[in-house]
Amino acid sequence: MNTKHRLSGVLAIVILGFAGLGCGGTEIPGVADDSNRSAADQFIDAAYRGDVAKMKTLLAQDATLVKAHGERGTTPLLEAARAGQNGAVQLLLEHGADPMARDEAGDTPGNAAMVERHPDTAKIIAEAMNAKRGAAAQ
Repeated sequence: MNTKHRLSGVLAIVILGFAGLGCGGTEIPGVADDSNRSAADQFIDAAYRGDVAKMKTLLAQDATLVKAHGERGTTPLLEAARAGQNGAVQLLLEHGADPMARDEAGDTPGNAAMVERHPDTAKIIAEAMNAKRGAAAQ
């Protein structure tokens, strides 16, 4: 077998491996198997991915998920802000997520949005914070 055929055979194996063919795998990269995950973990993940439809489905089952906490005290709002998912951020704020909540490291959703260079997301959160402060002052 010459080098050209050997390399194309290796390439075919690599491609098949990534496709999940011939190696017993059926997982699709980036799609989590939710069967063994808590509703809170699923909700936080959906917020990070901006999967508003999944978030609405989960909220319909349990409205308290908007205030869920994950690893290191992260919240759905913080994760949505970190990823710049404006639709998810807006949904969370509309359902009572705290725009001033901090995780264990002291990060806030607005700070996370700015650090990750999502100024539009940070603006949405700042407006919610101002509204919350204004309501508290009255």
